[in-house]
Amino acid sequence: MEQDILNNIEGVSLDFEQRQVVMDHSDSLLVVASAGSGKTLTIIGKIRYLIEVQKIRPEEILCLSFTNDTVTSLKRKLKEHYSYNVPVFTFHKLSLEILKEDSFSIAPSDYLSYTIHEYFFGVIEAYPKLIRYLLLYFHKNPFSLKNYENLKKEERFEEFILELVSTISRMKAEKLSKEELFLSSRSFLKEKFFRKLLYLLLNEYEIELQSQGLIDFDDMINLAYQKVKLGKIKKYQYILIDEYQDTSNIRFSLVQAIKEKTEAKLMVVGDDFQSIYRFSGCRIELFTNFSNYFKEARTLKLENTYRNSQELIDIAGSFILKNKKQLRKNLKSKKRLENPIRIIWYENEKDTFLHLLEKLFQEGKRNIMILGRNNKDIDWILSNEFHYQNGTLTWNSHPEMNLYYKTAHRSKGLEEEIVIMIHLEHTKNGFPNLRKESKIQRNLFPKEDTYLYSEERRLFYVALTRTKNEVYLLTSKKRPSIFVLELKNMIKKKVNKSNHRDRFSVK
Repeated sequence: MEQDILNNIEGVSLDFEQRQVVMDHSDSLLVVASAGSGKTLTIIGKIRYLIEVQKIRPEEILCLSFTNDTVTSLKRKLKEHYSYNVPVFTFHKLSLEILKEDSFSIAPSDYLSYTIHEYFFGVIEAYPKLIRYLLLYFHKNPFSLKNYENLKKEERFEEFILELVSTISRMKAEKLSKEELFLSSRSFLKEKFFRKLLYLLLNEYEIELQSQGLIDFDDMINLAYQKVKLGKIKKYQYILIDEYQDTSNIRFSLVQAIKEKTEAKLMVVGDDFQSIYRFSGCRIELFTNFSNYFKEARTLKLENTYRNSQELIDIAGSFILKNKKQLRKNLKSKKRLENPIRIIWYENEKDTFLHLLEKLFQEGKRNIMILGRNNKDIDWILSNEFHYQNGTLTWNSHPEMNLYYKTAHRSKGLEEEIVIMIHLEHTKNGFPNLRKESKIQRNLFPKEDTYLYSEERRLFYVALTRTKNEVYLLTSKKRPSIFVLELKNMIKKKVNKSNHRDRFSVK
């Protein structure tokens, strides 16, 4: 029975590392899975093993992931291939399941942003003293309230509001209370004002939710956590969590409570190299320090990649491991491909992009994923040669070419034959993005590590490893991305060792 399972998961025979994970009996298991290592296949194998060998009922296995897409995909595969009705949830859907006997309404996902914008563009007018403090904060004359009307039109004011929104969101995800805003006694005047403003807005948001009879997603997870602590949770024997590197304090608390109350075994799967959501409250140390949170925890690794070539993961792995805080992996692939990372220097990005597409088309390449750091990066390559709508890029000359655009964040979990990364420049909104956390965010939220651009480096690694074959890096001759320059030097060293130079790799 065991061999039947191990030799045939969706028609694929599991490798040695995957088999170790499937047959592991640890109470708490961390699976460090490299990009393209078949972690979904391994999770399905684990579920089959639990049901068919260990005779655990499907409804006693709780599966969690972080997006609706991954949840839907896993549920479909389990149902279609094996007729298993295993509970598979996002954290929000799990919280709804736990709270299904309670009565409440969920606030729209943008309700916090809406409330804070309403405050600054309406409510605040009843508080002229606060407007004066705000004008002082922006170094404007506080004795002319008309200056506030002008301030509201400035781009930096919208950025200020967005910073307030993101800080409050992170506070809720990391379970920081309003009172903790005043624990620091060493704040400067501007920071003290920002903290008071955060307190005021968080209070305003809570009042608004209560008056409308609403709770937001973080409140929902917290309420579910409180209910579980009271023992109100169905019996689970096994908890499986995918993409665990993306967990936050509030999600972790819920998982920990379920494990304690049900005495279920726990397996979490993820890749610290691909932890890219710190801005939304995700804590990479919950992954890298897993054994600190769960007693007698075991760690296994999936180091074989079935997507990328060995040549690509040699460079991408060296690139990410420059940050010594990342967990070391010995990445391996049976796939061989000379010069999979190809640097293209541009003066005119539109022309260079079009020239590259022509070359790829002539080579018979038809499936292209285009990646940028920001939503608007696609604008740098658009011209009347293309039609762009909802992420789909149609080349008027060759509509049969499957051309589409995603941000690096949204590409996580995807793969394609060819990847083109565009607009790689050393600018504020380039790659790496040069924007820094505000001083208050650095003081409020615990620092993971001091390595420069650590999360941007992980995001760049995610983008590099989306390709099954080559990845083309379009970078400015005048303002090249420092990440590209770093890769250029790494490629040069490898080229010199092999005494081989590809005309696309380094120019």
